Amino acid sequence: MSDALTRFFRNPVIPVVVIDDAGQAVPLAEALLAGGISAIEITLRTKQALAAMEAIAKDAPDMLLTAGTALNAAHLQQVKDAGASLAVSPGISVELLEASKTLGLTLLPGIATASELMLVDPAVVPCTCAAPKS
Repeated sequence: MSDALTRFFRNPVIPVVVIDDAGQAVPLAEALLAGGISAIEITLRTKQALAAMEAIAKDAPDMLLTAGTALNAAHLQQVKDAGASLAVSPGISVELLEASKTLGLTLLPGIATASELMLVDPAVVPCTCAAPKS
């Protein structure tokens, strides 16, 4: 298992955050760290998400930065460039698997069927999450 996943699973909870104002990202990360939470998942649902990730990577480096709602290879490149160590996807695709391997970015994909599970190479993706999460 990657260092990122090991650190991720050491946390009792993982806050999944939608950031509308990147200026709030670092104070939020610092408050979580002070409270004993060392991982955060910033979803790619707003225009401020990548700026928030960049700010946390720069100003709160002890926070394990996780990107959520990664849907394609371009997202994986963007979140890696923003400083994320881990990406979570609601689903799985060959494109995501190949990009995560090429980029060296740990991917935690969602799966819902046995066929999706069969796409996973355990050497590249050592664990998955159940999807949908509703």
